Amino acid sequence: MCAKNELSARFIAAYEALIDSKKVTDKRDFALKIGISPSMVTEISKGRSNVGTLAIQNIVSIFNIDADWLLTGRGKMLKSPSSPRTPQTPVKSRHEQEAIPLAEINGTSNIKPIPLVTETAAAGFGNEYFSIAEKDVKEYYVIPKFRFCRVDFMIEVSGLSMYPHFNPGDVIACTILHDRKYSHLI
Repeated sequence: MCAKNELSARFIAAYEALIDSKKVTDKRDFALKIGISPSMVTEISKGRSNVGTLAIQNIVSIFNIDADWLLTGRGKMLKSPSSPRTPQTPVKSRHEQEAIPLAEINGTSNIKPIPLVTETAAAGFGNEYFSIAEKDVKEYYVIPKFRFCRVDFMIEVSGLSMYPHFNPGDVIACTILHDRKYSHLI
């Protein structure tokens, strides 16, 4: 281990202690529980990246790691049993917030709403004259993560034709290409 700074070194020490105590099974399990990628754990441990605030918040709230120890090195790694237990819900970054139905926004967002279309509308997708009629929209959503992406509509996967890449119920964001050579979704 050659972490970039003392905070990252303590973060990796906590990760290794969680592996030893079998609270996580491996790097992937740990990363998924705290909301980062397994490769980010590797980058932090090799000193190529610093640990971020989202990972810090989640390791403290999910695994009972003492925030004072993690941030400053003072005290013990684990909170004392008398310390109140914080909720075990991971904190989501603004870019990871889930879709918000347009009805819940009440004009407070400047992000373009994206229609979730019915299967009937999606079945017509693929020809150069494709358009979405209002009757084909199940609901509109505001998705902060897509703020800088060009997403024209979303469809919900049904059946198993796209398995194992997509499961029934998954929602796919689509872009319409208005070129006859490329009349399909991305």
